[in-house]
Amino acid sequence: MKKKILVGAIVLAIWDLFYIFVLANSFVTESLEDKFFYWGYPQWGSLYSSPSFFMWFNIVYLLLLAGGMFLAWKWRSNYEKMLLPLVFIALLSFVNMYSPNHIRNSEFDKYKTEDGVDNSRIPAGKWLVSNQKMESYAEVPLMMKLKGWFGRGEWPGNVSTWGEYRVWLVPGPDTSMEGRRGFVLHGGNKTGSPWGVNMGKDIVQFAEQLKNIPNPLELNVEY
Repeated sequence: MKKKILVGAIVLAIWDLFYIFVLANSFVTESLEDKFFYWGYPQWGSLYSSPSFFMWFNIVYLLLLAGGMFLAWKWRSNYEKMLLPLVFIALLSFVNMYSPNHIRNSEFDKYKTEDGVDNSRIPAGKWLVSNQKMESYAEVPLMMKLKGWFGRGEWPGNVSTWGEYRVWLVPGPDTSMEGRRGFVLHGGNKTGSPWGVNMGKDIVQFAEQLKNIPNPLELNVEY
């Protein structure tokens, strides 16, 4: 029995250390190096709209994780007791993976075209679509994909949220941003988009064609 508990503790410890590494790496990039590209995007949700709030959210998370690992090490001679903080950290990791997805779903529900122009997916007007603003998930570094599993990094939610490609939209000179930014053409398996236009599986064919078009296309959005 003790052998099984020890194996379980080792598995949990490996998972927890991996999770802490990903979270700590994200904290350095997004808060300390200030490379988090969501800042100022109301449609990303309250968690991501304030740099200071997100930084302290991360700090509290990391302190909880550090405390859990300290207790696990302190109680290492008692396998049953050691499991408690390891399980606690594992549960936190799953909560952390669920919560960003929950926030994104709530934003999908909030920004819907049928609610009217003032609260639509994307403001009406002319938008420029260029292959210079296109990004491919296939070219995303492995570390960024790992962060995406936890709702972090530049592709939170990975392909299920974004699809294989995304194209950042540039507003025309007479197009009002309505206090928002970060609009994009993308794929993914959700309905609609709080960030622009969700093309679903069609984003792949569109992106392949856009690669061969030298000049920006014009996208007209009307309601």
